[in-house]
Amino acid sequence: MDTYMIMHQPYGLDAYAVSSDTLHIRLRAKKSAFLQVVIHYKNLYDHTSPPKEKAMDILLDDGDSVLYEVAIQVPEKHFKYYFSLHRSMQEPVCFTADGIMKAALPSNYFYYPQINDDDVISLPEWAEGALIYQILVDRFYDQDSRNNPPHIILHLTSINNFGVV
Repeated sequence: MDTYMIMHQPYGLDAYAVSSDTLHIRLRAKKSAFLQVVIHYKNLYDHTSPPKEKAMDILLDDGDSVLYEVAIQVPEKHFKYYFSLHRSMQEPVCFTADGIMKAALPSNYFYYPQINDDDVISLPEWAEGALIYQILVDRFYDQDSRNNPPHIILHLTSINNFGVV
């Protein structure tokens, strides 16, 4: 298994609040490395009940790697979680804050300690799920005399390579 092609950080673009009790969690892995990725999660301060499980969906595929995403909800706003990575005809392995393991221990979980009101990302309805690029026209050609909107049209192919439709 190519463990160097698994990436997740419990903050920023990989873990972010979308409501007062819901996180979006992302994990990047080598394409075709796993049949399924499942997140196991629960309240950070719950030390007795088993974690909930939720299969992750593929959000993006760039040809070399895939980006999995899932929304998880804990009413108490405190999260701990790990991932189980399922491969063909093999036992799943766990991806934790300490890396790849045969079994996850509570001390190895990823932590998202608290969702504060300021952490919640709120987008206008039209921007929900969209990828937005801002082109600063006066800097597109970096002070070139050809710096005007018709020249941007010439470079739409370059912008399309980033996924702009």
